Amino acid sequence: MEKKVFPPLGHVGIIVANVDESVKHYKQLFAAAEFAVYDFSPKKAWYKGEEVPEYKLRIGMGKLDNGTSIELIQPVTPGTLHDDYLRQDGGGIHHIAFYTDEYDWWRAYFASQQANFIFEAEIDDHRGYRRCFYAKDIGTDTIVEFAQIPLKK
Repeated sequence: MEKKVFPPLGHVGIIVANVDESVKHYKQLFAAAEFAVYDFSPKKAWYKGEEVPEYKLRIGMGKLDNGTSIELIQPVTPGTLHDDYLRQDGGGIHHIAFYTDEYDWWRAYFASQQANFIFEAEIDDHRGYRRCFYAKDIGTDTIVEFAQIPLKK
């Protein structure tokens, strides 16, 4: 499989117990970070290959003055990837994310690298249809998210 240059970093995903409190903290920590807080529920979601109905998260997406984005993720649905991480590890930096319009290529690339697909979702909302996957690299335990740039209807 041909090599491609990774797209620019989209965001760093951080699992938190309470988005609203964490947004206040991160705004203070980074002085000028702006956050949009919203409830997120994908059309379909899979955790470790099993479909999870009613997958819900509360998200605070923040943009720092330097252009870097951070995603604060509060699990709402128990027994999900994000909930398990919070309970087992106490939260913290969880993944790095890249945005792409070549979603299928990147999914095939990570499959060819024997990455473990631990989470996938399909979303269809006001922004359009898109997908994402979290691939865990077996050599480093790093979790990489690739999120499809929204496809307009």
